[in-house]
Amino acid sequence: TADRFVIDPGAADRINERYDAYVIPLANAFRVSYEANLIRLTRLISRLRIPVVVLGVGAQSDVRYETDRLRRIEPAIRAFVGAVLDHGPSIGVRGAFTASYLARLGFRDVEVIGCPSLFLRGPDLRVEKGPAALVRDARLTLAVSPYVKAMRPIVARHVARYPNLEYIAQDIDTLERLLWGGSAPDLDVPTRMYVDPWPWIEDLRGRDFVFGTRIHGTIAALLAGTPAYVFAHDSRTLGTGRVLRHPASPDD
Repeated sequence: TADRFVIDPGAADRINERYDAYVIPLANAFRVSYEANLIRLTRLISRLRIPVVVLGVGAQSDVRYETDRLRRIEPAIRAFVGAVLDHGPSIGVRGAFTASYLARLGFRDVEVIGCPSLFLRGPDLRVEKGPAALVRDARLTLAVSPYVKAMRPIVARHVARYPNLEYIAQDIDTLERLLWGGSAPDLDVPTRMYVDPWPWIEDLRGRDFVFGTRIHGTIAALLAGTPAYVFAHDSRTLGTGRVLRHPASPDD
């Protein structure tokens, strides 16, 4: 990578010399906890002399699209988007919510593209639909966020009902538990975690259905040709699902 996964404005000269473009794949970067990174990115971009491309950035909110929490970081968002547009014709965003939010801030050169990960197969993406109903021995996979409490009763019911259910974790806390041990809920669920997308996608080919709150967990299933459904718990997952026509609904 051009920046070696470190946002360093002092690396601008090296990046200008070695690369033809600076591509920034982002997710829900317009959020309070990411403000410092936005500021560093803006300082770096402002020193670049090469084109800058932003893929799929999103504004973080709830499923009601409230923007009050973003007011305190609007100066950082304005500066970042302005710097990107100084280095290219447009900025790619996750969904219509982010596009309308940036429009309210005065930016018009915005393209809604969703998440670029779903374009991996290009026009060859095919999802094979199985039976209309799931039988008890169906091979189900959970792709849930541990911090979304609304999913707990849903998870418990499905664990009890489907003995072939498995859980694919996507968070650091669960990875640490898998490696080092620790306390866990009283649910006996086979758990996996992948650090490489290719075996993850390949293994999902053998599942019948994938569901949960993790948008990329369900996108991985679609890339494998396996039906999936996402319970959207925030603006990013709901907006991305709608743009990509990924089966989704708010979890509230």
